[in-house]
Amino acid sequence: MNGNLSSRRNQSGCVSRRPEEYASFYMSLNNDWWDHLAVKHFKVEGQLQLKAILFVPNRAPFDLFDTPTEYLGFVKGVVDFDDLPLDISCEMLQHNKILKVIGKSLVKKCVEMFNEIAENRTTTNSMRLSQTT
Repeated sequence: MNGNLSSRRNQSGCVSRRPEEYASFYMSLNNDWWDHLAVKHFKVEGQLQLKAILFVPNRAPFDLFDTPTEYLGFVKGVVDFDDLPLDISCEMLQHNKILKVIGKSLVKKCVEMFNEIAENRTTTNSMRLSQTT
């Protein structure tokens, strides 16, 4: 994943949002006037413990295809992870095994979210077709 995900301590409860707060939180987090298309709010427990909120924007960013290496760069969100050492350099963070595991978890949740979007669109299209016939 790339640097679009903010890793913040739970100072203002940013990862403890309620569903009715998602839209305003997304807009304030991303300076976006449009509502989000999808949201995934989850907690991972096991060898890692983290909380995260991931958002898919309602419209594609203008620079979506400029950086193909950041294939999930359009996904925005916040990750709260208490066990990440704060006194290490950015270079060391890039090679940190914990971050690689976090990244894999986030990619997995993004794929789940995309599947949910596809299922919802399929269901919606099926309902529209059945209403017109």
